[in-house]
Amino acid sequence: MKLLAWAVLIFAVIWVLRSKAKARAKAQEEALAAARRAQQNAFVQMPDTEDAEAMVSCAQCGVHFPASEAVYDDDRQTFCSTEHRQLHNGR
Repeated sequence: MKLLAWAVLIFAVIWVLRSKAKARAKAQEEALAAARRAQQNAFVQMPDTEDAEAMVSCAQCGVHFPASEAVYDDDRQTFCSTEHRQLHNGR
């Protein structure tokens, strides 16, 4: 009877150790897979520059904005608004 008790105890210890090792290996595998996904997402392609609009800066305040929204003065300087054009020209 003692021998049977020892055999059951040894079997239980081995079973617990193996299940913990499997759980640890699974956790490492999941962490590695998550790291791979994060690395793949880090190399997302940038959009084509053909679709991008040229940016200009305001001569008064220095803010950058799309060239299609620019206000120009007689010297072809760019401004973000008519107010900034007037302030810059002293009007």
